[in-house]
Amino acid sequence: TAFMQQKTSMQIGLMRRFNVPQPYNMFHMGFNFGFNSYLSAGFNVASDFKKNSNRNLLLVNFKFNL
Repeated sequence: TAFMQQKTSMQIGLMRRFNVPQPYNMFHMGFNFGFNSYLSAGFNVASDFKKNSNRNLLLVNFKFNL
């Protein structure tokens, strides 16, 4: 996601994991919140929507623009 000054953005899509023995697809959704012209934070979630799956991801990010 490109840095957007003081903007809120949403991402949605399909994520493909390749760095595992058996590659698989996951649904991905994320949000970014711009606090000011140099700082933003966000979170992302990804899931394959299978019961008792251990492949779910929760990611938190912070971006600081110099």
